[in-house]
Amino acid sequence: MRDEYADYYEDEVRLEDRKKKRREKAENSKFQLPPTAIHLMVLASIGILLLGLLWATAGGPVLEKTLQALAAPLGILWLGLFAVTYFCLLNRLGFPALVSFSCWALLTLCGNAIFSGLIVDSLQGRYDDFDVNSLQKMDVVVVLGGGQMTTPVGTSQISDAGDRLILAVQLFRLGKVDRIICTGTSGLPLADGEKTQADAGAEILISLGVPKDKILKIGGRNTIQEMQALDDWISSNEATKLRKGIITSAWHLPRAMRLAESVGIVAEPIPADFSNTQLKSSPDLLIPSSDNLHQVTFCLKEYLAKLVGR
Repeated sequence: MRDEYADYYEDEVRLEDRKKKRREKAENSKFQLPPTAIHLMVLASIGILLLGLLWATAGGPVLEKTLQALAAPLGILWLGLFAVTYFCLLNRLGFPALVSFSCWALLTLCGNAIFSGLIVDSLQGRYDDFDVNSLQKMDVVVVLGGGQMTTPVGTSQISDAGDRLILAVQLFRLGKVDRIICTGTSGLPLADGEKTQADAGAEILISLGVPKDKILKIGGRNTIQEMQALDDWISSNEATKLRKGIITSAWHLPRAMRLAESVGIVAEPIPADFSNTQLKSSPDLLIPSSDNLHQVTFCLKEYLAKLVGR
């Protein structure tokens, strides 16, 4: 016959067993790190080891540049995508791993300096031998908009592509051109005090010593409209026989010349604003940066415009 207290004692034993297991688990957990922490420590150790080897082989300046690239927002995102891919694979999450790896690979490709240099060279490389002193005298040069901007207080200043305007002034001072045409209007409504690109460009040229009566202005919201406006000016002023030059960024010049030819304009290509593609071997060249992405974006825009005939 079963003891009436047997069930009670069995429950007590089971309760004690559970408490004992919890105590053992708690004691063991004091000396064990979660798996995620262990993997993070392994990845961090490998990273530190690689940085140490870089410092030992390439020196402090190269290590500093690499750390700066990794600490930038894009560098942090790049490392984060790699870590996400790693842990997704570790947990056998196939589709999330594929997505994160695809994003990491795309960022790596389009954001590194090597690919950026190659795609820029594919556009501007044909003008590598350009020498301003070899240009013959021209009647007029056209400076495409994009090299100037308006500050919040309404003054004009040179932008990232400002070499276009500097080169025009250089040609004028060398006596290689008689007149300069500034192009460009805004595709959006102008803010208070904002000038069109043509107006801002003309203001900068005057401030650099070009006489006002040697500067002309025409419109155009984009490259094709600038060429159409230039064609209208040539027709209106019977300037077909004038020797003309077109100044724009070297990577943009192939498109500008193609569009000029499409409306029947014959002009000399004059490249400015070359992007630096002479790279020194360094690990940070492989780390994505916003500058590289910026260059790749503009170059892809040039190829897309060619694809659609613009």
